[in-house]
Amino acid sequence: TKFSMVLSHSSWTIFECICLFHVFVKGLTQNVINSWTNKLWKIYRLLKTYNNIFIYFGLLKVFFIIPVFSIFECLNMNDYFLYADDLKKKYKCYGHFYDLKFSSKNIVNCRSVLEIIDSSISINDINSLSFRIPDIIFIMMNPGSSYPLEEPIKDLKEKSLDFKKKKNLVLTRPDNTQYQLMRIGVKMGWSHLRVLNLSDLRNAKSKLFLEKVEALSNLNHGNIHSIFSELRVYECKKMLQSISQTIVIGWGQDKRLLPLVKDCFKRFRNEKIVSVESKINNMLTLHPSPMLQEKKEEWLNCIIKQLK
Repeated sequence: TKFSMVLSHSSWTIFECICLFHVFVKGLTQNVINSWTNKLWKIYRLLKTYNNIFIYFGLLKVFFIIPVFSIFECLNMNDYFLYADDLKKKYKCYGHFYDLKFSSKNIVNCRSVLEIIDSSISINDINSLSFRIPDIIFIMMNPGSSYPLEEPIKDLKEKSLDFKKKKNLVLTRPDNTQYQLMRIGVKMGWSHLRVLNLSDLRNAKSKLFLEKVEALSNLNHGNIHSIFSELRVYECKKMLQSISQTIVIGWGQDKRLLPLVKDCFKRFRNEKIVSVESKINNMLTLHPSPMLQEKKEEWLNCIIKQLK
């Protein structure tokens, strides 16, 4: 009968089991048992119906709702948030790599500038880029993981006079931070972006980079690795010129950067300074390339809103 069919079904609820147990313990009459069985059977049929509805809704969600929302999400995505492959087709990067000598046993790898240029622009002499006035200036913490894609010309610097020489530029692989800057360039329609750093020291690991900066600060002329030091004023003045007279800063929130940041602010004149300010210190900023995609887009939106 219906009762035996219910017992054989595996989809029993705890509530149903308790109800039947209660019926048997009380020793109710067969009529009462039949009455409760009918009620439980109706409950079971109702639950089964809703269960089927949930299954159908799940299939609808997987095969229709999620794909449709994904399409709308793609359509609403920032049109300037291009990915690395597209950005590498749009722009080429050229950096000036050199070695900075403090002593025979203390030589550090550096990069002083990164010129990001629209691939459609024909340039006979790449080294002339450093003499051109770019659309915009970006100032970050340090060169990060960016590295040359071709063998750089040997360039060993020891004193401030060495930084006045012509910069030899080589094709360079950008990192995630520089891709963010390219996205701004795309949105603003810029063809030449110049990236400077608080420090020229090449180290992708922030902890090791900051330890090296601190160690060098104890040496005579130990801050020469920064273009904003007093030893490189002439070079800095030339490199900060831009058509937009705007500087976007994004060096991060580590307080150990403050000595370099203060030197940097001394070199600013009448430029418009754009950043996403840190809550830690008003001289520090949020980093352009946080881990989360959502935060990357938030940074971009904030900067572009200020630029417009």
